[in-house]
Amino acid sequence: MYDDIEYIPVPYIKTDRNGKIIGFSRAAMHMFPLKERSLYQIVDEFSVEKLTRALMKMDENYIMELNLNTKTSPTSLFEVHITRDPKGYYHFILNEKDTQIQLLANKLQDLQERLASTNLELFEKTMELESANYHLNELSGPFIPLTQNIGLVPLFGDITKEKVEIIGSNIESIIYEGEYDSILFDLTATGKFEKESIDALSSLFKKLQIIASPDITIIGTKPKHALAIKEFILDWNIHYIGSLQQALAKKQAT
Repeated sequence: MYDDIEYIPVPYIKTDRNGKIIGFSRAAMHMFPLKERSLYQIVDEFSVEKLTRALMKMDENYIMELNLNTKTSPTSLFEVHITRDPKGYYHFILNEKDTQIQLLANKLQDLQERLASTNLELFEKTMELESANYHLNELSGPFIPLTQNIGLVPLFGDITKEKVEIIGSNIESIIYEGEYDSILFDLTATGKFEKESIDALSSLFKKLQIIASPDITIIGTKPKHALAIKEFILDWNIHYIGSLQQALAKKQAT
């Protein structure tokens, strides 16, 4: 009779309450050195205490990030989904974050290219009344959670005071309710900045610092943007970086 665990199509490990491995999928066998049959043998030494605390306090389901030792890398970041069954056994699904972030970065780049090629000005002319313009402004700066702690706000089209205020209201609510410590503002697909919009951005950044003190990074700044915001650069206390891929790589390295 075949062991169904072996054929789970993702890295999966089952342990007892002491971390002894009693089952694993082929995907986990190919990825991790499991000869010792101990979960703690594949957990980076600096993540062992973090995992132990989580297992002690969890009820049924838990998601966390851990540095794990794989067959190809001494330390890689993983998103770990943990479930404890009624018999006290722990079930782990292990997703490598490096791969997830790269896939996400590729999808976001495709999205940016498609939206940048869209004629937003023509779209705005077809919309009717203030309600339509309000929703258009909302769509011009969506908040995209990249991880539990990192959010992306890609901005599109010409940046007006009204647009910044509408987008900012949404961001403030999300930041207040979430646990984001890093926000990336992507200017790659933006057009011109109105002077009043710069004042609105300055006000938004200050509010975010008051609400949660997140690390704010601006991506894709062009020469025309630099001229518009030069007098605010010192006052904003933010970081600048060339592309989304560079920003994600930097966050992954910290």
